[in-house]
Amino acid sequence: MKTHYIYILFLLTSFVQPAFGYESVKVVPDTSDIRIGEQITLDLTIEGQEGIEYLFPSCKDTLVKQIEILSKSATDTTQQDELFVYHQKWVITSFDSGAYKVPALSFLIFKDSSTIDTLTSVPFEINVATVAIDSTQSFKDIHDILEAPEYPTDWTWYIVGAVVLLLIAAILYFAIRKSKNQDRNITIEKKKKPDVPAHIYALQKLNELNDKKLWQEDKQKLYHSELTEIIRTYLELRFEVSALEKTSGEVFEIMENKAVLDRENFEKLKGMLTLADMVKFAKKHPLPAENEQAMQQAIQLVENTKLVVE
Repeated sequence: MKTHYIYILFLLTSFVQPAFGYESVKVVPDTSDIRIGEQITLDLTIEGQEGIEYLFPSCKDTLVKQIEILSKSATDTTQQDELFVYHQKWVITSFDSGAYKVPALSFLIFKDSSTIDTLTSVPFEINVATVAIDSTQSFKDIHDILEAPEYPTDWTWYIVGAVVLLLIAAILYFAIRKSKNQDRNITIEKKKKPDVPAHIYALQKLNELNDKKLWQEDKQKLYHSELTEIIRTYLELRFEVSALEKTSGEVFEIMENKAVLDRENFEKLKGMLTLADMVKFAKKHPLPAENEQAMQQAIQLVENTKLVVE
């Protein structure tokens, strides 16, 4: 009964008001109590204004360790008076019994190329119960052994089929093995630290990227992906932080907590990563000046924060 009261209170308080004034988000499960393997549908809603870009949470396979995301629907957009309402439905499940708290999910607002805000939903709890076993019922005996059907005694086609299957299996085995070896070599190369200082490595990579002229060939997404990967790698090498596998918001929080960047360099980092997110996730097409500015911000950030050995 207490759980149902908490669930009702969650529904009444699931709206969150952000800094821009009219936006709100909510994440509402259709139930908070399931048995192992049963499914819950989450209704994710954004109410916002025209002319502003919004992004739903970037969760991949799980909400928390024990709760899996099975599917996500496409975004459905409707208009109510002056508000635009965006909907997604996520189907989740769990195969571990227990009570799990789903933390606040982050929705991103892109007001313009230099302004980003975050809206967060209200956390909620999912209770997963085991399947009850009725101990009062007697065990049922197993079925009798079934007679195997008779097949033709001509084994020629069976032998041919077996040989073909073995050949296919062998080809797949060697193809997968070769692919894994290539991936392993790439992983080893990525994990190997460069032999030069972090700032020299980053400036070399930025110069190589600039020479590729990707954005000039309308490869905007690839350009900004490589640019931010270089800067994230530089942050890891220079400041010993985890940046490659983090979202932009998490990187901002890490760098603020570590307090190694002054306000000017922090804004350069924020501008680069925010623009890259808009290109990759919101399909923004930056102007040539914005692409060049992102490269200059990257170079200046590296130059301003490089380790000087006296």
